[in-house]
Amino acid sequence: MSEGNRIEDYIAATTVALISIFGLISNGISLYLTRTRSRFRNAFGVLCSSFLICNLQAIFVHFTWCTMVLSLKSPILSSPELFSVRLVGVILNGAWFGSILMHFLTAINRFFAFVYATRYNQLWSEARTFKIAIIFWTISMVYCTHHLYEDCSLLFNSGSKYRWLHHNSYHGQICARIDGIVSVALIVAMACTDFITLLKIIAYRRTMRRNTTESTTVSVINEKEILFFKQSCKLSLLYISSAVTFNLSSYFFTDKWIMFISNTIIWNLVHSMDGLTFLLFNRKLIHKSNSGGTSIAPAANLNLFQSRQSNKAMR
Repeated sequence: MSEGNRIEDYIAATTVALISIFGLISNGISLYLTRTRSRFRNAFGVLCSSFLICNLQAIFVHFTWCTMVLSLKSPILSSPELFSVRLVGVILNGAWFGSILMHFLTAINRFFAFVYATRYNQLWSEARTFKIAIIFWTISMVYCTHHLYEDCSLLFNSGSKYRWLHHNSYHGQICARIDGIVSVALIVAMACTDFITLLKIIAYRRTMRRNTTESTTVSVINEKEILFFKQSCKLSLLYISSAVTFNLSSYFFTDKWIMFISNTIIWNLVHSMDGLTFLLFNRKLIHKSNSGGTSIAPAANLNLFQSRQSNKAMR
């Protein structure tokens, strides 16, 4: 191997390692906060912990496997011959889909917290949410078991390209397209759910401002809760941008380093930024001790809003 290739391997491995360390720290701190702060001792906190764990799973695979492959420089680690090599692709892609599914569940959770506030605690108990999270994580891992099939394997640094690629066989390309479609579909569904919930919040705020003199108090209440929706919208954009870049970059670029950035770096970075985004959006809330639930609005105010909407519909 030439000196130039060694330097390139070192640069790629160092870049992946630095981003991974950043991601492990940001997601690790976020996970610690969700498990220790009373604010997150509820269904919402369980879902936050779930997608943070999925992020840590993906980042750990990026960190250990990418640095190992680039350090050992063994061709067999980038080929589908070994079962253990194919299993790495299952664990990594399973974490990706697991993280998306947890964010989707979080979006649904927020929708129920606002629209069905009076039944929220009954529908989204902490124990039930934990079971749902386990089931959806299992579904994501089972879905990705197709990577165990040699022609559908997901490999890193195949052909010394510093990126994750599906096998170049016919079946491998089909798997790549299906994974891309499923990723974008889930992310769009998550974004649509948040958008519908946001419309409900806007309608609620308008109604409350027309029917109460304490508009400042209502605004404060909603500003706290609207924070979660801003966070989710930004994360939706982050994930869908990552999915589009990951799946379409090969059609427009051929340079190895551009592909490395748009594939390996973007994939690792989106999981890392997920943890940082959580910290930034919840930096004020995590310092407050709040043992209450995650309802978006007080039940009394929500009932007022719902009753007024019903009265309008009956007229």
